Amino acid sequence: MNFLRNILRNSSLLLLIFVAMAFIFPGPAEGMKSLIIPSLILAMTLSLQGTKIGKLGKENRQQVLWLILANFVLFTGLLILASFLVPDPEFMQGMIVIAAVPPAIAVITASFLMKADTERALLAEAACYILSLALTPLIIWLFFRGQVDIWELVKILLLLIILPFILAKILDWLKKKLSIKYDFKEVANLTFGFTFYLSVALAVGRILSSLSAVIILIVIMIALTFGLGTLTIYLGKKMRIEKKDLALYPLFATFKNGNLALGICISLFAVGSYVPIAIKSIVDAVYLVFLFWMFRKM
Repeated sequence: MNFLRNILRNSSLLLLIFVAMAFIFPGPAEGMKSLIIPSLILAMTLSLQGTKIGKLGKENRQQVLWLILANFVLFTGLLILASFLVPDPEFMQGMIVIAAVPPAIAVITASFLMKADTERALLAEAACYILSLALTPLIIWLFFRGQVDIWELVKILLLLIILPFILAKILDWLKKKLSIKYDFKEVANLTFGFTFYLSVALAVGRILSSLSAVIILIVIMIALTFGLGTLTIYLGKKMRIEKKDLALYPLFATFKNGNLALGICISLFAVGSYVPIAIKSIVDAVYLVFLFWMFRKM
C-alpha cells in the first residue's frame, strides 16, 4: 500500500507512466477530450490549496521583479524566438502559447523542496498570474489575431486561473472547518496525469508523422531548459546570491504552466499544438531531478 502511495505522490514518475500509457493506449483519449478542462480546473484547485501570499515589503520588491522578468521577458522571449526554428506551424502555435503563460504552480513545491525562499516564490508567482490576465491574451493575440477569439481566450483564463483560486480558498475553509488534514496530493497528481495522458494520446499521430520536427522540438526544449537553468545558477553564484534566493532563478527562468497552455491549445488550436507542451513537460520532469541534484551538491 505504501509502495502505491509513494508512486501516486511522485508527480515526475507518474507523468512518465501516463506518457507510456498514451503511446500504448491512445484510442480512448478522443472520447474523453471534453473532460480536459474540468480536470484541469480540479487539478489546479488542489494545487493552489493552502497557498498564503505575504506582503510585498521593500526587501522583496527587487527580487520579485527579477523573477517576473526571468519568466515573462527572458524565457518568454527565447521561446518565441526559438519557435521560428520549428518547421511545423502547429508546433509553433504550441510554443508561443507556452511562452505566453505564467510559471508553473509546481515552482512553489520545488522551491520548498530546494529550501528556497517560498514566501518570495509565492509573491512572484502571484504577481505573474495577475500579469498573465493581460499578457497571455496580448501575446497570443499578437501572433494569432486572425485565428483566435480573444473573448474565448479570456474565458479560458478565468476558468483556469481565477476559478481554481476561488475554489481552493473554499476548500481551505472546508478543511479547516471539518479538521481535514489530507492534502489531496495523490488526487492532484492523478488528475494532472490524466490530462497529460489525453494531450499526448490525442497528439500521438502527429508525433509519429512529424518525427523530424519533433526531434528539432526536443533539442530546442532541452537546450532552453537546461541551458537557461545552468546559466542562471552560474550567474547567481558569480553575483554571490544566497542559496535560498539563487534556487528561485532556475525555476522561474525555465518553468511554464503547461496545464494552462494545454487548456488554451485544446480550446483554440489544432492537435499539433499539444506536442510542444507534452515534450516540455517530459523535459521538465528530468530537469527537476537535475536541479535537486545540483542544489544538494552546493
